[in-house]
Amino acid sequence: MSASAALDLADAAARARAVAALSRPPVGAELTVFIYRGLGDGDFMVRNAVIDRVSTWPRSDELLDALGHSARDGQVVRRASALSALGRLGQSATSVLAGLLGEPHAGLRRLAVDTLGTIPCEESNHLVQGALADPSAVVRAAAAEALGTLQGKGAAEAIANRLPQERSPSVILASLLALNDLGATVPSSTLRRFIPDPLAGGPALELAARSGDVELLVDGLRSATGTRLRHAMAGLAAAWPRMTPIQRTLVRGVDVADDRIDRVLLSAPEQPVLGALLLAGATGRVAWFRRVAERPDRAQLLPAAHTAVAHIDDPAVSREFARLSKDASGPAAAFLLELSTALLQRGTADRTEPRTASFPKPTFERLADVLAARAGLAIDPRTADRLESRLLPRLRQVRVANITEYVDLITSGSPAGEKELARALNRITVHETYFYREKQQLDAFKNYVLDHLFSLSSGNWIKVLSAGCATGEEVYSLAILLKDAGVQRFSVIGVDVASETVDVARAGRYGRRGLRGEMPRPLRDRYLSRDEESPDVFTVSDEIREHCSFEVGNLADPAFVATLPRVHAVFCRNMMIYLHADARRAVVDGLFGQLWPGGALFLGHSESLLHVDTPFRFTTIGRDFVYLRPFEDGTVPALGGPR
Repeated sequence: MSASAALDLADAAARARAVAALSRPPVGAELTVFIYRGLGDGDFMVRNAVIDRVSTWPRSDELLDALGHSARDGQVVRRASALSALGRLGQSATSVLAGLLGEPHAGLRRLAVDTLGTIPCEESNHLVQGALADPSAVVRAAAAEALGTLQGKGAAEAIANRLPQERSPSVILASLLALNDLGATVPSSTLRRFIPDPLAGGPALELAARSGDVELLVDGLRSATGTRLRHAMAGLAAAWPRMTPIQRTLVRGVDVADDRIDRVLLSAPEQPVLGALLLAGATGRVAWFRRVAERPDRAQLLPAAHTAVAHIDDPAVSREFARLSKDASGPAAAFLLELSTALLQRGTADRTEPRTASFPKPTFERLADVLAARAGLAIDPRTADRLESRLLPRLRQVRVANITEYVDLITSGSPAGEKELARALNRITVHETYFYREKQQLDAFKNYVLDHLFSLSSGNWIKVLSAGCATGEEVYSLAILLKDAGVQRFSVIGVDVASETVDVARAGRYGRRGLRGEMPRPLRDRYLSRDEESPDVFTVSDEIREHCSFEVGNLADPAFVATLPRVHAVFCRNMMIYLHADARRAVVDGLFGQLWPGGALFLGHSESLLHVDTPFRFTTIGRDFVYLRPFEDGTVPALGGPR
């Protein structure tokens, strides 16, 4: 079948299969037409099939010109697909992307920068550094972010040199985050003006610590809260091994109240938690370790806790640690007992340094490739030691000698390998969630969007998707919200790539930590029942569970997404930050396709679609925001005032 005939088929699935079966590229004008039509196809499975096929064809000038032509097109979907294909072609596409950097449309230049950021080579690094001088702040911010990803020669210097004269808040923030990613050293004189800023202050504090300015870090620690404190703790973790005894004494003198540190201990990722636990060990605040032990993802944080314990040199702290582990119960007790045992075995005088990674580079790359392909995850090579630490319990469980043998197993394609790969994903992925998380956003959904969805469904069934649902608290929170709002006919579908967390979600049983959000007490009392034998365990009522269902799947996989029902709203919060660029685009494309026209997409407050070329329209609602799928005529729904 010819390329044009493949795209003429009426059925989208048939078109996708026919495109995938093409053995050789068309030539001449037929190639240009095929790429133009295929990348603008109305079905995302067809577009992905075209991208996959194009990425296997010879990198001819004719092919590159055709992709460049489609990238300049005004249709958003075609432009995004062309840039995705260029990213898949790698270094050979940099000449086309260099041409796009000269286009007058800032949005297209930004997308070209984003794509260059996925192609690690010297030419990409050079082109993106040049984009730091772009007249558009959006492009400059994208350039800083891309340089942080590329890790190329001279990137840190290029960003740092422009930082003093930069005035755009978004570019300043992106630059400071990138400099942290690059492990750069920046003069304190440059950083001081950013410390008071509510957005840039946190990354500036982290960078100050990484740059060795402990006094500036200590000043910030005395008053930092929330995100700023999280960044400061991440900087402390990076700086601690290089600190002098005098500098550590300065840090020990900082009084960080328990209520300020709680958010870091209970919800922050590994690096800030490591900083907090280092401070806990140095100041004798052993109770902070217990707070981390109560987290459902405690196993993922165990390597950080071991690192912190390795720096405890006060016998009194060690004795307190032993008492704490004896007083605890359940999984938290096992976590603390392991740390206490490590202290006893090492002895408080033994200042053992943290274990270094034994992850061979080819093995890490194979693991990163399979995680990217199966879950869309972007794995930073600098986290190899943490990744290995998370997988070590599985090595012992399946009785393999080293990480290479383990990766051999999970990439083998055998039934046992596939089963173990699912378990590895459970160890690696982040499962942080709780009832009524980010309540401000849930209130905005209820007050500004729900009436619109009711009219959109013509008073019939309202369907909501929780993408990356983890252990299910978000799914049940949405169901409770809809039930409390008087909606009778609705369903909430939760999807996650990690099968073990979905099993927890289906069980609907949670400890107190899952209830630490701002869930109204009357709703908790009505829809959650306390276990008679275990008072700290709560079970979701059948009245709510009958509206909820769960699926295991990869939302970056178009074939899986196509099996889901169309929905009126999607909550995809704090998931895409862990995905690589192609996976993010696939997820956004898939969610757009599953939403009814006029439907709403909610992201986490740390996420945006700024670097994704998408038809979604950004709309503010009260003090929050939502992305809306336009109607077929291109208009977006006018959301009314609060209920």
